[in-house]
Amino acid sequence: MKKILFILLFTSILFAQKRILIDEDFSDWDDVETFYEDPAGDNLYGTFDFKTMWVTNDDENLYIRIQTTQDIVLVNNNVDGVYMTLYIDTDNDASTGKSIDGIGAELEYTFGTRRGRSYLTVERTIYHDDIGFIGAPTFSGNEFEFAISRDARISGLPFFSSNTIKIKFIAYTSSSLSAYYDRTPDLGGFEYTFQSGEIDPPPSFAINKQSVEYLRLMAYNIERDKITNDSLDIQQKFNNVFTAIQPDIIGFSEVYSSSSQAVADRVENYLPSGEGQQWYNRKVSGYDVVLVSRFEIKNSYPIETRNVSDAHNASSAFLLDLRPKYESDMLVIVAHPKCCLTDGSEDSKRQNQFDAIMAFLRNAMNSGGVLTIQPNIPVVIMGDMNLVGDRRQYNTLITGNIFYNGLWGEDFAPDWDGSYLDDAKPYVTNTGMTYTTNPGSYPSGRLDFIVYSGSVMKLVNSYNFDTKKLSPELLNEYGLNVNDTEVSDHLPVVADFDLSPIVDVKKKDETPKEFGLMQNYPNPFNPSTSIQFTIHVETQHAVSLRIFDILGKEIKTLLNKPMQPGEYEIEFNAEDLPSGVYYYRLIVGDFTQTKKMVLLR
Repeated sequence: MKKILFILLFTSILFAQKRILIDEDFSDWDDVETFYEDPAGDNLYGTFDFKTMWVTNDDENLYIRIQTTQDIVLVNNNVDGVYMTLYIDTDNDASTGKSIDGIGAELEYTFGTRRGRSYLTVERTIYHDDIGFIGAPTFSGNEFEFAISRDARISGLPFFSSNTIKIKFIAYTSSSLSAYYDRTPDLGGFEYTFQSGEIDPPPSFAINKQSVEYLRLMAYNIERDKITNDSLDIQQKFNNVFTAIQPDIIGFSEVYSSSSQAVADRVENYLPSGEGQQWYNRKVSGYDVVLVSRFEIKNSYPIETRNVSDAHNASSAFLLDLRPKYESDMLVIVAHPKCCLTDGSEDSKRQNQFDAIMAFLRNAMNSGGVLTIQPNIPVVIMGDMNLVGDRRQYNTLITGNIFYNGLWGEDFAPDWDGSYLDDAKPYVTNTGMTYTTNPGSYPSGRLDFIVYSGSVMKLVNSYNFDTKKLSPELLNEYGLNVNDTEVSDHLPVVADFDLSPIVDVKKKDETPKEFGLMQNYPNPFNPSTSIQFTIHVETQHAVSLRIFDILGKEIKTLLNKPMQPGEYEIEFNAEDLPSGVYYYRLIVGDFTQTKKMVLLR
């Protein structure tokens, strides 16, 4: 028999001063003390069971984090069959709104159908953009975080009319919203009172490149060839966007009918070439991705899928020559895997495409394919990834863990140092959110990515460019209009890289027997020295190697990423530091070791 909790009110406690970031990382919720734990095993049937709900706010949004026992795709019911529905009593009055388990809900919103009902004064259908809903992640998981705008208005009326609200979740078995798997709380709602106080500022960004030595990449889905549309309004918006961002390398997707030269011609109109410059461009026939670059494109390669019906040509690889500015080639893969999740087969087709991308990279790094690249050149995979299904596709992209090994071969470590690729994960300008799409039939979410080989590239700046979120001062400074980035249904995703990183990580073949940090050599040194360390087991923790001055102030982070077991060597260049005593510290989970070194000029 289902256990009934005779609890009608759940009162909020303290307000977290730390800004909540909607970015697929839940560590910023650690200090949130307003939460409700649902009793384990109180679901009526099936495997779906609510676990914990957290709630907090800032001046702009109500934030909710929900944790369950079963993986679902939050905004799509076509595969998992869980119709998770949110109820909010926005006026804290049980006599108004829809009566549900002792509360009067002004909002009923079902995430998977991406619609709901408002019960303010007149009952009406509402959608995600009516309440300013933005959530993460877009792919499957058992934990999600989302924001609802505190300034939302329904039919001209403020959505939140009380400073105290009640929140409830019910996981229904169908769109009829009758039978359910579980609900939390079982009776009544979680009572939350909006708090006020100072909040950390949003993540910083710089619209313009902070150094001419940096390399700026941009991934941009231009919504079905819009960039070659002759509409003056469309062209003015694209011109404003490109003039503000000034990218060096652009990976376009949804270029279906236009040639790469036609796209490059438009870019030339926005950003005219100077003496000795041009916009190089390539498109593999039959594919919808294009690369336009200030650097020569030496060759392009289709990344073909096989043995999966209707797995459209999704991605292409481009080998660039970055000389003379950088003494290196560069491999750029522009990806646009299959969209949507109309049935289970869409997921397998998309997984096949991610496996193909990573198999191409593995073969290029190991002389096993149509292209062999030089060791330690920068590698970037960017584009509209359409990660709206199983999260293993994201894991494949980052870790090199191929799912269909029979088709695509062995798993591999995709970065040169034996570690995973890094995810730039830019935030939207002036926000703490990582969405890359404008709202449409689906809410805004993160579909566009830039991932890269962090062992040889240092990310120094990144952002998803949304002119609606810029201040009037920034709009005026860069000659922008507030609706410029509505020219496409995706936002431009921008990342700046330093290609002369302060370290070079080399992995040796031996597998050590324990964690260890060796004494640097030479010591004393000027200006560079070698630091060796060992990792004997695979760990989910990031491997951190940091430099501190004699007062304990951290001055450099040499490494902060997951790594495979092995012996590693890092060359640390301290040419920008004064003579003195420094400390270097290795942290891997609970293991910490510190050693001293001397820079002597």
